[in-house]
Amino acid sequence: MNEGQKLTLQMSIFFLISFVLLGTLVIKEKQNVLFLPKIETSITNYISEKYKDLDINKSKIIEKDDIFKMKVTNNKNKNHYFYITYSKKNITDTYKTDYLEGKTILNHLSDKLEKDIESKTNKKYEITFDNTLNNYSNKVQDKILEEDINTLKIYTAEKEIATTWDIETITNKISDTMSTLDKNNFTPKNYTITITNINDITTSIKIYNLKSSLLENNKLHIIINDIINNKQSSIIKENKITYEYLN
Repeated sequence: MNEGQKLTLQMSIFFLISFVLLGTLVIKEKQNVLFLPKIETSITNYISEKYKDLDINKSKIIEKDDIFKMKVTNNKNKNHYFYITYSKKNITDTYKTDYLEGKTILNHLSDKLEKDIESKTNKKYEITFDNTLNNYSNKVQDKILEEDINTLKIYTAEKEIATTWDIETITNKISDTMSTLDKNNFTPKNYTITITNINDITTSIKIYNLKSSLLENNKLHIIINDIINNKQSSIIKENKITYEYLN
């Protein structure tokens, strides 16, 4: 076989493989299109059986890698949603975590609060909610779905502070951190504050469950003194404050 014949044979094999691959893709796409109405019916029946009492909207089904997914959204708030997935004749959903426990809406509100706080204070705080949606009262759940939470004490604000390692300065820094949010009408239920020694970054303490009410009657100063001196005092226990040394 001469070089010309070899080249012709190679080109023929290449085009044959390309044709087969293209044909397979076309058949697969058409197959998915043909099965889509049946899959949509299966998902609709699934919703009717399990979630008929929910006030929801259904998105179009999206297919990727033979996995079909529908987004189910609350009628009151598009940021409160979950997914239903059809794969290999099995249907699963993220209802419990995303919708009942409110992961999607609470994550959205955390991001929104962080941006609002930074916009108004020029300072970054990390916001986390202290409970799952289903464990709040009905009235609080309604406020969450309305995204009207600025005056609700239902979240934790977390902040890292680098400062010199003396009780007075640390107390003032934490006080300023709390006052900054209070003055801008943000109302965390509590604070988690990480204090790092600016002169020795290996010296660091993370303090949990601090509240702005501790600013009254010099309580914060007493608590910080006891924490820095690693003293498990009654005032720390009474206020359910915990702390840990990092590094």
